[in-house]
Amino acid sequence: MIEKNRLGLPMAEKLPGRSMSEPLPYFFAGDSAFALSDNLMKPYHGDYPKGTPQRIFNYRLSRARQVVEDAFGILSAEFRVLRKPMILAPEKVELVVMAAMLLQN
Repeated sequence: MIEKNRLGLPMAEKLPGRSMSEPLPYFFAGDSAFALSDNLMKPYHGDYPKGTPQRIFNYRLSRARQVVEDAFGILSAEFRVLRKPMILAPEKVELVVMAAMLLQN
């Protein structure tokens, strides 16, 4: 669905508080195993010298992925239903995860 652009992601938007920025698309943060697409960012391959744009991008993408994984780890520690595969329709899984997030907050 990502390749065919059928996920129903929102359209690209300008960053809030920035008058001169160009619209940025919504995207998934992936690792190097995924194929690059318009809505999926993955790190640059290889090692880059300190301070280069590629190394900075790889670091920031890695930190973003780590924050998401940590947040889901905290959520799954409290709601055990998130620790195992759910045998439900995708729409129901979405509701379960959203309910867990609302209850956590």
